[in-house]
Amino acid sequence: MTERIELPAAYTLHALDSVDSVMDEAWRLIAAGAGEGALVWARSQTAGRTQRGRPWPSPPGNLYLGLVLRPDTAAERDPALALLALCACGSALGEIAPPMTDLKYRWPDRVIVNGAACAGVVLEDAGPGQAGDALVLGAFVNVHSHAPDQQAAASSLAAEGFQDMRVEDVLTGFCRHFARWAGLWSEQGIGPAVRQIEGRLDSTERSVTATAGAGTVRGEVVGLDQTGAARVNAGGAELRLTLTEYFGLAPANAGPGQ
Repeated sequence: MTERIELPAAYTLHALDSVDSVMDEAWRLIAAGAGEGALVWARSQTAGRTQRGRPWPSPPGNLYLGLVLRPDTAAERDPALALLALCACGSALGEIAPPMTDLKYRWPDRVIVNGAACAGVVLEDAGPGQAGDALVLGAFVNVHSHAPDQQAAASSLAAEGFQDMRVEDVLTGFCRHFARWAGLWSEQGIGPAVRQIEGRLDSTERSVTATAGAGTVRGEVVGLDQTGAARVNAGGAELRLTLTEYFGLAPANAGPGQ
């Protein structure tokens, strides 16, 4: 890569033409001692994945990034970080969207544009029994092409009328907005992100399935609680599905209420 990318000072960019997975590369950087803000960006992935290892086809022309987070405290290990990333994706796309674009969120990991998923986020920890408190946050945006999505109808920014889009512009927009949402989080908690997502919650597809405790939760997301967990209507009973449960994180890496 020869392009000069200007990112906020909080990030250290590791740009690659191709990699197996930006998430795996971020974990390799963590093992080598990389600090908070190390950001892996690849033009393509050969073994890309999203939540719980689901494959994410990753041809050139789209955005694939993995961000190293090294929380200092239990509160900073809150999985609501995923909601900050979701808001950052939505904010970055919102500022470049054509007029009349319908932009919504599908809790907790999809940005929906005109009824179809165009972006996703994922949050990983080292797993049960593993040392260290590092997290890897992934963000993926279908800029010029898309493949079938396992969780929602899919599209790309190009297909939805975003003109003359460069992957670099989406990358810098995400990084700028993630820093802004992280600042809001440090000042006001997760409330602003919860309100942003709940106010634009996708109404076309709210079904969710995730392991919770000893069982599986299946139902429809009807809203969020103050921590960012989902309120799920499961056969007439309202259940609470946390971000820790949805992303399959180790409970020890969960913040308060998660």
